Amino acid sequence: MAKVVLEEQTTPGTPAADKVALYPKAGGQLYKISDDGSERQLFDESDFGDAAADDVTKGIATFEADDFDDAAGKIDLADSVAKSVPADAGTATPSTHALTIAGGEGIDTSGAGSTVTITGEDASTANKGILPIATDAEALAATETAKAIVPSNLAALPIHQVNLLTNSGFGVWSNSALTQGRTIGQQSNSFDVGAAILDNDGTAIGSWNGTTTRCTVAVGGGIFTMTDDGTGTTMETSVDLVGLTIGKLYKFSATLDNGTGTWAVGAGAGLQVEPNGGGANIAYVASETEVGFESYSVIWEATETNNRITFVADVGVGETVDFDDVYVIEVTPGCVAADALGPDGWTKSGALGIYREHNGSNTKDGSFYSLKVVGGNVGIYVIDWNGDAHTKEEFFLKFRGRSITFGCWVKTDTANHFRLNITDKGGSNNRSSTHLGGDDWEWLETTANNVTDNTWMKARFEFLTDNTTYISQPILAFGSSIGEGNYSAPPGEIVWLEQPAQSNILNEVNGHSTTGWTDLNVEADTDGMISKGISALCLGMQIRDSNSGADANVYLTTRGNSTIASGAVVYVGGLANIGDGARSESVGWTQCDSSGNIQYNIQASGAGTFDTRVFEILAVQIRG
Repeated sequence: MAKVVLEEQTTPGTPAADKVALYPKAGGQLYKISDDGSERQLFDESDFGDAAADDVTKGIATFEADDFDDAAGKIDLADSVAKSVPADAGTATPSTHALTIAGGEGIDTSGAGSTVTITGEDASTANKGILPIATDAEALAATETAKAIVPSNLAALPIHQVNLLTNSGFGVWSNSALTQGRTIGQQSNSFDVGAAILDNDGTAIGSWNGTTTRCTVAVGGGIFTMTDDGTGTTMETSVDLVGLTIGKLYKFSATLDNGTGTWAVGAGAGLQVEPNGGGANIAYVASETEVGFESYSVIWEATETNNRITFVADVGVGETVDFDDVYVIEVTPGCVAADALGPDGWTKSGALGIYREHNGSNTKDGSFYSLKVVGGNVGIYVIDWNGDAHTKEEFFLKFRGRSITFGCWVKTDTANHFRLNITDKGGSNNRSSTHLGGDDWEWLETTANNVTDNTWMKARFEFLTDNTTYISQPILAFGSSIGEGNYSAPPGEIVWLEQPAQSNILNEVNGHSTTGWTDLNVEADTDGMISKGISALCLGMQIRDSNSGADANVYLTTRGNSTIASGAVVYVGGLANIGDGARSESVGWTQCDSSGNIQYNIQASGAGTFDTRVFEILAVQIRG
């Protein structure tokens, strides 16, 4: 093997022009001298030893076997080392050591030290992002707006639930004892709501001599006396009320007695309610001749905050009549007797008084009415749905083998006073928790799972103490949950009344003449038995006319208003072969206007010949 041996030089000479000389010196270092006499060390023996290279010292470099391949003296990156980064779209091939991880819509990135952090942005209507998942309870409540609903939530949602309860809005009260007319007075506060609007007992004149027509009014001996001013015809005295709430029901009651004249019917004699300042009657009850004070009352729906009440008497010159105990107050239908009667479709314990609560501070958003319950005592007092039918197989068997849930909103100021229960004859009680008190609305519900041995079934409200409770939006549905905010009444629900609701204006009223289309306020005319929000009425009607045989054009017909022609009609004219005074009956549906009211029209054969023997409501369709 050939080799070159260099001899150490202590003082080397300068080479000729364009020449360099290489030589070792003592110690083995290799040097180079140029033709200009400059000398430089090339490397020392350590470069040929085992010293490791670093950023200061030359030496031997090593490579990670996992990261580099060497073949035939060539060093390459191993295939396991990323040389490019494929993405969903395109490939990143960095030309330097830097690789950028960029955020996108809904994603942010940040880097610090050796860590890159990828963060999801919060989702919103304007930005894609991430959301936490709602619990089943939150999904049922439908009030959580910052969480996502996922398929597992959907199984718990009450999809297409049907409310099995009838009259769940508590609008229909055919069993109510609230009434009006002759012999009916204030009814011992049983149906009063709040403080009296007017309470005059004849010990002070008040405003009764302020608005009079052809009379004066004075007080004496604790009674009011109206005295004709010498005209000898119809006399009136009126008071404009204050503090009424439009749409609510009010009752005007008083006692009447003859004086030197009488209260006999004539020229509108009796109690009237009119618009403020006077006008066509809103409500009216006719008076009769009285020997001793007799009670009278009339119920109306307030059309202004200051409707007018009026006494009207038809007397001779200088004659007098007396009145007393004038009382005006808001009223509501209810069931207060010691029996089982309640709103249609419901029964109660005798110790409870129950009422329909008009929209206000004690009704829950989502319903116009609530059920007000007063009374009870130590023990359990109840209100049951469908109480009369609960033992019928055709009723209770549809619940067998199924899960059912009962829920409602409740308000009371007493803790541990109210709860729900689904119970059956087998002794199974499926009770909810009790209300916490605090005089605020709480949603309660209870579930009976896989009912298997029932021979009757009741959904019931239970009252444990003597206190006041308000109940709204009850629902009974198949399934294991309902959730607050999921109440609905059956669409197009028809409630058949437990007893007919008779019209104060038309039922058993004789002596009509031909009457053009006349408005009928259904709620006031039925003493609140039929509520607002009704879309149609099923009417039962019976009429007669003293000269019907001679006139074919004799009838009674109804409609919603001038643009709603659909209505019930009954004819009696042209029945000469039966004879005058024959009765004709009809049952039919009438569509109501948007307020739940109707109009009627009477075509009589003559003056005072037409009688409405029956005019009553048999069923109602609740507006969905």
